[in-house]
Amino acid sequence: MVGWAIVVAGLVLALSVAVPWATVNGEVSGASVHASITGAGTANVQADTGMGSEANRFVEQRAKEAYEAPGGSPGGSAIPLGIVATIAGWVLLRTRFRWQAALVAGGVGVVGVIWTMSVLTDVRGTFVFVAPVAVATQAPAFGLLAAMVMCVALVALGITALVYERQVAALLAASPTSSASTMATAGSSFHGLAPGSRQDRGRVAGSPASLGYRVAALGIDLVIVASACAALGFAFGFAIDTGALSDALAAVAAIAVALVPFGYRFLCEAGYGKTVGKRIVGLGTIGESGALPTAGESFRRNAFLLVLFAGGIGIGLWELTGTGMSPTHWAVIVAAVMLLVAGVIALTILINPRQQGIHDRLAGGTRVIHLPRRTPVPQVQGRVSFSTAPWVVAFSAIVVAVLVTGSVSSVILGQESGSSVALPASGEVATSSSTPTPGHASAGQSSMSPFAYERLSPGACADPSYPDGNGTCTVSSPSGNFICTMFEREVSCTSPPGEPVVDGAMVPIPGSTDGSLAEANVISVDNTGQTQLGLITNGRSKATTREQARSSAIPYNHRLTAYGFTCAVDREGMHCRNDATGHGFSVAREGYEFF
Repeated sequence: MVGWAIVVAGLVLALSVAVPWATVNGEVSGASVHASITGAGTANVQADTGMGSEANRFVEQRAKEAYEAPGGSPGGSAIPLGIVATIAGWVLLRTRFRWQAALVAGGVGVVGVIWTMSVLTDVRGTFVFVAPVAVATQAPAFGLLAAMVMCVALVALGITALVYERQVAALLAASPTSSASTMATAGSSFHGLAPGSRQDRGRVAGSPASLGYRVAALGIDLVIVASACAALGFAFGFAIDTGALSDALAAVAAIAVALVPFGYRFLCEAGYGKTVGKRIVGLGTIGESGALPTAGESFRRNAFLLVLFAGGIGIGLWELTGTGMSPTHWAVIVAAVMLLVAGVIALTILINPRQQGIHDRLAGGTRVIHLPRRTPVPQVQGRVSFSTAPWVVAFSAIVVAVLVTGSVSSVILGQESGSSVALPASGEVATSSSTPTPGHASAGQSSMSPFAYERLSPGACADPSYPDGNGTCTVSSPSGNFICTMFEREVSCTSPPGEPVVDGAMVPIPGSTDGSLAEANVISVDNTGQTQLGLITNGRSKATTREQARSSAIPYNHRLTAYGFTCAVDREGMHCRNDATGHGFSVAREGYEFF
């Protein structure tokens, strides 16, 4: 039954690309437009111009071409993931490789959940970022939600298959001549089998837990830890991007989030001998003494998770200095190392007679055994243990993480709502005509002029022949909110694709004859000192992304001069000026100011 459910979930996941994954509703040059894009990348547009069917078809065709211009498909990964899951379900039904197939199905589900969540959090990125999208509202559609539900179902089905299908297989494989007394004797040997013995692989209390059961428990723990890390990561990431956290606190936040997986396993195993996942599946961890692991044993057993701590330090240093590898690079490196470590641990569990992984042996001989859910791990007499159940601790941690997320977000939003930075009237394209003191800072900044920050050497980009003879310097803020191009004619700062350069700043759409507005995505000052806020519509789908921008970031509280312009960056935002006239701009996501 579970196998057929996995097959169905895989097929639905693969076929979800045929239906809409996202919708957009808005106005384009006075026309009301409703559009959707399938997981395969095909757009469907309906427009009402009020000027007849011919005008409607013209707008629909233009919008369809714009939405499909970049190619690709937002749900393209659903097809290979669905196919792999379907094959895993068939293998579970028709072959003896049942636990391997269940493991693959669950793994597909975990990957799919992470991927669909990333798409869901950036539905706007499903569309091409041209002018029509800038004045519209995007929302997830049935296909994306169905894909996410199927991925969650695959995780649950994979865990179910690992736990129950392996249990049935063990019972069927048991010798029919085995007596109840033999089973009872095996069960009474709480601390497992003698070294070198591989008999009795069933769910007898005290027998070594196989890899399948341990992976099932790990899957449950991953959901708990990922929930806590996602909540904290969202809150701290939001605070970092908006500048609400200082450099030092941003670094501490990154390290703290990276310590959550280690802290969860260390505290649960040292205090109870069970994580939430192990308790649900019916497993427990014992130390060399056959009782609850000591703090030292638990620390050594889970020390491999400190690889995440190293990644947290790297990300923290990046947040603190604005230099080094970006968080994305750190994430890729840490993920690769963790996959290698997980593979080594899994292999050593499979080849060890007592199902001990290399981390168990490094801890001095800890073991994971079958243990009824309500049976506590034995205590060493005189040791103090935790009295609260592990699931209560895990639930409390998630609640605290959610509360922290809400509190931090509320504080930040409160600070933004009280910002004194002025925005132009709707539709205004602001242009500087006054000549105030050069280096004037935007509201909310410190008294120190950003143009007095430590100066960086522009290096090769100040040479007119760099790069490829077009004489430009590309710099950005460490947050990636602003990507600035400096050359002889002007310096212009744009936002990442799909994002406004200033929240709520509206400007006319180029070429529009009816006064249609969109959020500005570029701010500039030219070689005459003229400043402007505007909108770029062409080529935005191929513009520099936030992650790409961070590779050319200026460290906070530094400035760079090239081609007669100076740009400086701090936690408040980006500041650029024409050095000859002293005119320029200060820009943050909350507002901007020309001087």
